[in-house]
Amino acid sequence: MTTAASSNRSVWLVLIVLVIVAGSLSIPAVRNVALKSLQSLRVQKVQAVNADFSPYVDASANPTLHQMVTQMISDKVQVEVNEEDRPVSDDLLRQIYNLLRWAPTSANCCPMRVVFLRTAAAKERLRPALAPLNVVKTMTAPVTAIVAYDLRFYEKLAMLLPHNPAIRSYFDGNQRMIETTAQRNSALQGAYLMLAARSLGLDCGPMSGFNNELVDAEFFSADPGESVSEHPLFPADLVRSNFLCNLGYGKRESLRARSPRLEFDEACALI
Repeated sequence: MTTAASSNRSVWLVLIVLVIVAGSLSIPAVRNVALKSLQSLRVQKVQAVNADFSPYVDASANPTLHQMVTQMISDKVQVEVNEEDRPVSDDLLRQIYNLLRWAPTSANCCPMRVVFLRTAAAKERLRPALAPLNVVKTMTAPVTAIVAYDLRFYEKLAMLLPHNPAIRSYFDGNQRMIETTAQRNSALQGAYLMLAARSLGLDCGPMSGFNNELVDAEFFSADPGESVSEHPLFPADLVRSNFLCNLGYGKRESLRARSPRLEFDEACALI
């Protein structure tokens, strides 16, 4: 009898608690606090674990490209402190480019040019252009890529788009179209660079906290010296920097948790 009475009391207590909770949630202020708490817990969970993208894989999807994309967006990718004993080889940089070059650009224009800064001396030339918060991470990264664009990219369109060589005429004398196309597509190719780097096991730290004019004057100007404009791929005063990207192997314990992202309804519209 005592056991049955105790059991009945427990049932009644549970029912009373449920009634109180239900009543509280009917009050808008209480309901909002509860929803915010649940959302906070959900965000922390997303930050703590990698996402499973397998439900979104189409049967006809390219498995290699899918692996590149999912690794890029599901792992922590910001390089803060680098494992200095793990250099990034020139061969690996070539592999990165040989992956990214096959990704599409408008009219296959391929305007991106990249300067990989691999030595301390090369990165010291970049130091004056960096925002203060980006100095240490850049100086300690094994490689810093200057992702830039060539304003004469259209001169290669006859080779890059053989089925429509006349497309070059759209750019002749149209400086605004040249600059817009070059900047937009070099940014696109820079994103491909990060996808390729992530697929090969590197961490990426893209940065826009720097002075473009200083970078261009140091690396792409017509002034004599160490400017890479002496190289035929980087004609003097015709290459512009877009953004920087540190490449290396970030120490796991130094990487911050993933920050929140916008939900679909906050960033997209269906019309």
